[in-house]
Amino acid sequence: MKAAGLFVSALSTRAHLFVQNSTTGWWESTGGHIERGETAMMAAIREFWEETGYQGSLTIEDHNYRVGEFLLFDAWIPVEFSPVLSVEHRAYAWRHLDHPPRPLHPGLEAVIREKGYAV
Repeated sequence: MKAAGLFVSALSTRAHLFVQNSTTGWWESTGGHIERGETAMMAAIREFWEETGYQGSLTIEDHNYRVGEFLLFDAWIPVEFSPVLSVEHRAYAWRHLDHPPRPLHPGLEAVIREKGYAV
């Protein structure tokens, strides 16, 4: 694996966090390159913190999704929060998987379909 990310859901609402890529305009999960000495999960957590400024509790599920060289982990937080976005992203949205924002990153769209949602 070369990169990893988290697909975060808030337990209070069951909505997922989507971030909009500043360059492509695609709505995606947080994530990025795995640095030397990191596991994929460590990289996914670091990227989430860096890209959103989140400081609270986080639960990561054992199940993950492979999208090419990207490993995506499902994660849960207690409640929705307002991310402090890095320059990589220009917007965020909390959405349920049956109504994701558009345009959706093709890899994330495949994951949402794998979860059983028509997108």
